[in-house]
Amino acid sequence: MSEKEIVIQLSGLVKKFPVGASYFTALNGINLNIRRGGFLDNVSAMVFYDWRNQQFYNFINWQHQLNSLTLYTIAYCNPTKITIPSQMGGVSRFSGKGIQLILTWHH
Repeated sequence: MSEKEIVIQLSGLVKKFPVGASYFTALNGINLNIRRGGFLDNVSAMVFYDWRNQQFYNFINWQHQLNSLTLYTIAYCNPTKITIPSQMGGVSRFSGKGIQLILTWHH
């Protein structure tokens, strides 16, 4: 490993949202990249608070890549009834609690 090689990079920790006359600071878009040898890991998380319905929406994503395979793992813990706007209409794949695993092969 060279002295200038980036092994761990952390970015996007804090996001501020206007609320009334002030701001609400939330952790949003946390991105952690760990690079070492032939491995590549990426961890990101998102926390969203719905002020109108007083509900939290939580997502964490871990991506692991090795040569021609990539594993995507998404974990979430959200209300069972989604009350925030969505581009999917009335369908939500991420309501309640769950884990989604995706394995891809790059040739």
